[in-house]
Amino acid sequence: MTQVPMRLFAYTQSPEIQTYLETCSSLRTTILTTPLPPTVELRMRFDGDIDRIYWAAMMENMAQTREHLTKLYLTDDGRKQSPQDTLLLSFRRLIALVAHQWLANPDPVSARDVGKIHLSVTHMDPSAPQAFPKSLTGELQKALPFLDQTSLDHPILAGGLAYLTFRTDARFSPWTARAMSYLYLFRGGWDVRGMIVPDAMPRDIGTIGNCRPRLSSSQSKRMTPASPMRCHGRPSTSASS
Repeated sequence: MTQVPMRLFAYTQSPEIQTYLETCSSLRTTILTTPLPPTVELRMRFDGDIDRIYWAAMMENMAQTREHLTKLYLTDDGRKQSPQDTLLLSFRRLIALVAHQWLANPDPVSARDVGKIHLSVTHMDPSAPQAFPKSLTGELQKALPFLDQTSLDHPILAGGLAYLTFRTDARFSPWTARAMSYLYLFRGGWDVRGMIVPDAMPRDIGTIGNCRPRLSSSQSKRMTPASPMRCHGRPSTSASS
């Protein structure tokens, strides 16, 4: 079977998308500049961690509850877990590692960086494609500079395009696509106090244009009442291979 080359997605910043991005940037500024007691911020970051696992599970059709994930998170002490719980805990650790290495990191993303994430995913998910073909290096050398450049337009665009680029390539696991999306958000400084949850989107990849960054309801209640907490705009990006 002939392997389809990695797709490069084009996009157009329509007025609607530009408004959406400006709204998200304004919300980010509000979140970053809102004074929070340390205990409240720690709780909100904890809620963000739970939401990241929850929505990632939802995207992969894994039936989970926040209550179970909270218990799983709090008892992550090396005990033997079910394969699904082990995968979700490993994903949480992977995203924490990506945040540590890439938050506001201006370095260009390399094929080697993608390979490290791919290797981490194969360790946590036995069903993921195991091999990292040498041919991918050349394709990534074309795709990654485009994503790096897109970050200059907006990290949300780069994160979304990174997800599409890797999610539509059968040589990568959906978990790799998810980690690469976080990488480009973090690289552009979009950690947002650990509260950003890009997986809170429709599970149908065909409607990915309707995704929106959001905070959990518990996070919303903990912010000042006057602060709008969700990006309500819906970007209708046009993507082509």
